Amino acid sequence: SLREIERALELQPENILANLAKARSLLLRGERDEANAIMTSLRAAYPENPAVLNEYGWFAMSQGRSQEGIDAYRQA
Repeated sequence: SLREIERALELQPENILANLAKARSLLLRGERDEANAIMTSLRAAYPENPAVLNEYGWFAMSQGRSQEGIDAYRQA
């Protein structure tokens, strides 16, 4: 749950996987702005990280940004 993810981030704020999980959880809860902020930050900080690119691909596709999602998947 989001509570556990936030607890993990208190201990390790730079944990990529926990940040990705938080962004996905927020998006699924309808908190799109906060989720977008997290994903944008991760993409800028880790532009070549396959996990970030893969999740960004899903993230973009789920919001109807198909070409952006495809591009992220290809980079992953």
